[in-house]
Amino acid sequence: MGHFNWLPKVDRFCWCIRNLRCACFIIIFVGLCTSIFTASLLAKPACPDLFDASSPVRILTDVFRWILFVSEMFLIVSCSAFMLGMFWSLPITADIFIGCALINILILIIFIPLLIIQEQYYTNIYCGWYHSQILNLILYLIMLSYFVVVVNSYKEEM
Repeated sequence: MGHFNWLPKVDRFCWCIRNLRCACFIIIFVGLCTSIFTASLLAKPACPDLFDASSPVRILTDVFRWILFVSEMFLIVSCSAFMLGMFWSLPITADIFIGCALINILILIIFIPLLIIQEQYYTNIYCGWYHSQILNLILYLIMLSYFVVVVNSYKEEM
């Protein structure tokens, strides 16, 4: 019994790993690496001028960038807590991880369109779309959504 019973469940991770405990260790490792990478891109972007461009959503984009950064920090902590919870069989740590990941997903859904709008007002030719983290954030959103489903499936085995 948990708070996230409405989420779908899977039997395998990436169609080949049947042991969801092993899959969760992979998720923790990949989740920590990608969260640290995303947080570093948010704190020190490749094109810092992008967030200074004059647009109607400039302030909102900058605010959501830092909200997402703080959310990434909470996700890093929840990944570590989830790993300890796997060793001690504490399903509440899976709930905490899923909650932090869902908050991150919601913030990403708002931040990505804001960043795309902000990019339309950016005129520096030396920083193209590939320097902004849009592609990274979209892939991260998809990956994090799948990780939530797998962790939710493993939670009942804990």
